[in-house]
Amino acid sequence: MIQVPNTPSLIFLAYLLVLLPLAAKRSAAAINRVESTNAAPSREVIWRSACLHLAFLFGLAWFAGSSFGFEIFAVTVIGVREIGLAVGALLLSLALRSILRCSRNPEERQVRDRRSRHMSPTRSLALTLAICAYSTV
Repeated sequence: MIQVPNTPSLIFLAYLLVLLPLAAKRSAAAINRVESTNAAPSREVIWRSACLHLAFLFGLAWFAGSSFGFEIFAVTVIGVREIGLAVGALLLSLALRSILRCSRNPEERQVRDRRSRHMSPTRSLALTLAICAYSTV
């Protein structure tokens, strides 16, 4: 039976379907401005903003899920099948990334690398691993 979404679910959907696309559009405009003016925001600003959005999205999802009884951290038995599926999904993701990279010509790759180079956290390996671990939670 279909249920009418409750208020936390509607807030989550509004954030996901309205605010995040607007933020993506704003970020795209900011990146295009960076190319024309070379006034790039700092890496810390970019990553702090991304982590803030991820934390807010996680909290909102948890709040929306718990409002109708969904246990977000309910762990069933994790067996070989689940681990195999996780490894398979990771390998598929890496394969798709390689295929997409190979599908770009060298000029497109250079533009993409130039755009993303200033956004990656290259201060230390520990910081990079902490950000990766945080974003996968």
